Amino acid sequence: MQLSENEKKVFLFIRDFDRINDRLTTYYLAQKMGLSYSTIQRILRTLLEQNLIRRVGSKKTGFWSVVE
Repeated sequence: MQLSENEKKVFLFIRDFDRINDRLTTYYLAQKMGLSYSTIQRILRTLLEQNLIRRVGSKKTGFWSVVE
């Protein structure tokens, strides 16, 4: 499955952010990417299904990280 332009941008943002700080939340992504929270959730679901990212920790206190 091919990634859309927004999906690529979010994946690259997570990958680059992961190198600096490991506390990347969905809300923070929405703010920084200028996309709605629901759009970010849909993109993250797609990236999860493709095994490109993973959720570390709980829904409340966890964060997103790139699968190595």
